[in-house]
Amino acid sequence: MGAVYTRTSDGYILRDPSADEISGLGDRYFRPYAEALSVLVDERLESVGGVTMIDLHSYPRDPLPYELHSDVPRPEICLGTDPFHTPDTLTALARLRFGGYDTGIDSPFAGCYVPLKHYGRDRAVRAIMLELRRDLYLDEAGEPWACAMGLLAVRLSELLDELDREPFSS
Repeated sequence: MGAVYTRTSDGYILRDPSADEISGLGDRYFRPYAEALSVLVDERLESVGGVTMIDLHSYPRDPLPYELHSDVPRPEICLGTDPFHTPDTLTALARLRFGGYDTGIDSPFAGCYVPLKHYGRDRAVRAIMLELRRDLYLDEAGEPWACAMGLLAVRLSELLDELDREPFSS
């Protein structure tokens, strides 16, 4: 949907900014975030020699109108990968930690976030996107199921612990 949203998830116009306004919003909100994250990645690379980024999102069971590929599978867990920044070992570890859930790769969403400074350049920056289908932890009214959220948090914590112990390699 881009760094500056101009439409809602239902496809309605949120704002109709000029190109200068879009650029200004990007300068004000997105670029400081992206630069700060890039600095953190640099610091981590210098400190321990590698970084693993986990881009965490959620999505509904049914596709939203803005989704370009609404006919693809919508597993409970979607792992978004990048051919350069997501080694097979990272994908396998994430699948293992979320075993028992219906887990898909790059469906319904693909890719993962890596700062542009490092994108396609530094294999020591590993990345994966973790998308959780909302019905795993929310009821029909949008209220959280504490036990389901707790289990997902435990699985994520286990993944982070294991990544912390894993040496950096492609």
